[in-house]
Amino acid sequence: MKRKSKRDYESILDFIKWAALWYSTIVIVAGFILVAIKILTMFVLWLNIIPTY
Repeated sequence: MKRKSKRDYESILDFIKWAALWYSTIVIVAGFILVAIKILTMFVLWLNIIPTY
């Protein structure tokens, strides 16, 4: 009984670790995407400001 409860607790900890890992990865990817969009919009605006010959 004790061993089973300990095993469940360990599996819960492993799940929390994986969830935290996935969450951090998603947050980092989302941040990179937002930064890329910002850079692209700034670049497009910069191109629009400069007259093309």
